[in-house]
Amino acid sequence: MSTLVVTNLQAPAEAASTSVKANPKSWSAYDQTLPAIRDSLNVSSMTDDGVGDYRHNLTSAMDDVNFCVQGTGGQDGTGTGTVVVSIGGADMTASVVYGLVDDHSAANVDRDLVFTTCIGLLA
Repeated sequence: MSTLVVTNLQAPAEAASTSVKANPKSWSAYDQTLPAIRDSLNVSSMTDDGVGDYRHNLTSAMDDVNFCVQGTGGQDGTGTGTVVVSIGGADMTASVVYGLVDDHSAANVDRDLVFTTCIGLLA
């Protein structure tokens, strides 16, 4: 197998190139009420640490702790929103800890539609 090493990517229709660092290195779609991963990239497993508190265990670790985490969530069919935040962890390069908070009551919650993305460099 060959390895292709690039610094920037540019699609034919794009005016500017995109840094490899800007591409998602992990993402997930999961149901925390079960809990179950619906689909993912670079997520080996999920650990449920309590209501509104969970951890993604990454298949390939991030290069360092300087990466971006994004997330959103909600309850199917209810219109209830959720704020998803990264709340750290002992080793955030191998796993990422998230908190789910209801956007109205500010209480920790489990939701059936949760989506997350990590952008940065892999180790």
